[in-house]
Amino acid sequence: MLLLSKTLLARHSINLDVSVYRSDLADAATHYDGLIVGSDWNANSELVSAFKAKGKATILVQSEGLFVDPDHWYMGKAPQTDLACLWGPIHKTIFLQRGYAGTGIVTGPPRFDIYHKFQPEFTKEECYDLLGLSNLNRPFVLFLCQHFPKNEWGDIIAQNQMDFTRFATNRSENYTPVLKIHPQESPEYFTERLQNIPSDANDYMVVTGNGSSSEPIDIDSLLYYSAGAVSFSSTALFEALLLKRPAGVYTGNIRSPLEDGRISKLQVVNNLKDVDELIAGSVDVKNLSGFIGGFVPSIIDGKNTARCAYAIASFMAGKRMEEELVAPAKTEIMRTKTANSRNEAEVENRDVSAYKALAIGAYTKLAENLNRMNTVERIKRIKESLITPAQIELKDAYYYQELHSNDYGYQNNNWLVSELETISKLHPESLLEIGCGNGRFISAIAETVPKVIGVDFAKSPMISNLPSNVNFLECDVIDGSLPTANLVCSADVLEHFPFEIIRDVLRKILNAGPLQYHIIACYDDGHSHATILQPGEWLSLFQEFDKNTKIIDLRPRRNDPNQIVCVLSNCVGSTS
Repeated sequence: MLLLSKTLLARHSINLDVSVYRSDLADAATHYDGLIVGSDWNANSELVSAFKAKGKATILVQSEGLFVDPDHWYMGKAPQTDLACLWGPIHKTIFLQRGYAGTGIVTGPPRFDIYHKFQPEFTKEECYDLLGLSNLNRPFVLFLCQHFPKNEWGDIIAQNQMDFTRFATNRSENYTPVLKIHPQESPEYFTERLQNIPSDANDYMVVTGNGSSSEPIDIDSLLYYSAGAVSFSSTALFEALLLKRPAGVYTGNIRSPLEDGRISKLQVVNNLKDVDELIAGSVDVKNLSGFIGGFVPSIIDGKNTARCAYAIASFMAGKRMEEELVAPAKTEIMRTKTANSRNEAEVENRDVSAYKALAIGAYTKLAENLNRMNTVERIKRIKESLITPAQIELKDAYYYQELHSNDYGYQNNNWLVSELETISKLHPESLLEIGCGNGRFISAIAETVPKVIGVDFAKSPMISNLPSNVNFLECDVIDGSLPTANLVCSADVLEHFPFEIIRDVLRKILNAGPLQYHIIACYDDGHSHATILQPGEWLSLFQEFDKNTKIIDLRPRRNDPNQIVCVLSNCVGSTS
């Protein structure tokens, strides 16, 4: 079920495969220290309750499910586990809005780690043999069923799934349909589904899975060897794209969240011709854009498993005051970092670069989707996705003056200093830094730029003995007038302005010079970040005033996937 280290979890008696214990919940809860589930609705909710009744830790590692948005989500209740390892920031927001009372930690989806350097569990011959297919040259298309118990969407989803079942049974000259039944499907629902399959369908199609988690072949191998996958809204379609397999959406009479562009923009397939066109076409990984932009906190680099294992170990250590639980997770993470040879490390770097490019493409696609809306709707949509900061009081000049005067970090850190080489290569005649802070960057860049101006609405005591070609102005960007320059830059400044005025601030800054270079923190710092948006949403705001602006880089600050930083510019190409 999970890709977490079995050695680590077994060492602390945390059960991995919960399905075999559903018949004897009390016994399982007595003999195990904790429980990890991939979902806690349906049958697992009883198991979670049994463990909690015994005072045992319960942990959710989401392994499936599509999360449409905070207001339209198919799971009608919040999970009841003590800890939830979540896929991304929007995923966490949904949990909180649904009343989740446990500890939520964004770790990324461990399930997706297998696609970093994927190797199928079976050969093609074994896969076809397990499916009962004899012709290796005839492709098969995977039709992914879903289990939708009655919820806030009512019976319409169940009816959609019955229609989908009938659609999958169409006889085709070009492929063999393989109907994959969801592991959580109840026997009653499974029987009802089978009643929608014609009696002669066994002659030309395959039904795999029988409503249990014991299946002859894993979904990943099925996707890998398929000619394509079709579903209503399964995240397995994203996994198909990661494996470079075509993915299409069956809608029937319901609009799928995977076709409207917010999460993805997948091809709609509602007849045989549509399926033929799908499997004959090319695969566009850009269709992952909305999903990665909204639900995965960082590039898919194979490290979500380690982050998840460490989060669980740390949680267990805090809950039971056993410090030794943390060490194995740290050891495993370090082993992962150092195990590769130099050549393997070079391959890893190339892979990371490819995934970074994919992430940049995803956020760029998100901006494109937002930019198709009118201004009112676009700003409304962006505002809805704002992450509420821990500290929402707007900080004034006095607050920042105190930080500049007394805080070590404010007096020494300057995130633009590392950009010296990149910005110097642009050869600007003049440069304006917004929020220049301690002045380290404007002093350093003065060696290559003839005229430099730094503005800030608080003056750092470190601003002294500036080079002769550098001028500092104490200026409020909101109310004051900005000087102009050939190039305007900033680092960790824009997120400090409240969202209500951010467009006015951007308009003023972008009018101050033709060339722009800005570093923006896309996370909550716990004290002064006021506008916390995804990179794609920042890009959309910039592109309202300058359509040439691009995301040129994404970085996890301090190697923390929860602290994503984006670099936006209209004059530098992508560093990926």
